Amino acid sequence: DLAIGAPDMVDYDDEPSDEGQVFIFTGSDLSVAASEVDSDEASAVITSTDTDGFGRTVVAGDMDGDGHDDLFVAAPRYEDQEGKVMLFISP
Repeated sequence: DLAIGAPDMVDYDDEPSDEGQVFIFTGSDLSVAASEVDSDEASAVITSTDTDGFGRTVVAGDMDGDGHDDLFVAAPRYEDQEGKVMLFISP
C-alpha cells in the first residue's frame, strides 16, 4: 500500500491552502495502474480542516504490534506552529 501526503493541497487555479490531504492507495490500486496514478483513484483520502500543513510528513509503522502498519501524519503548523502528529491505527 502507499500513502502520499499533499500538505498544501490546491486546485489548479488556487493559492496553496495548507489544508492538507493524505491519499491512500492499496496494492490493488497500484497493480492495475499504468505509469501514472491520479488522486481520484485513491482508496481513501484523509483531509485536514485546519491550515496546519497536514501531510507534510507521512510515516508507516506497526505501533500496536498487531502485524499491520499504522499511519503517522504530521501537521507542523497546528496551533500556531506548535505542531502535532496524528496516528491512524489500521483495522
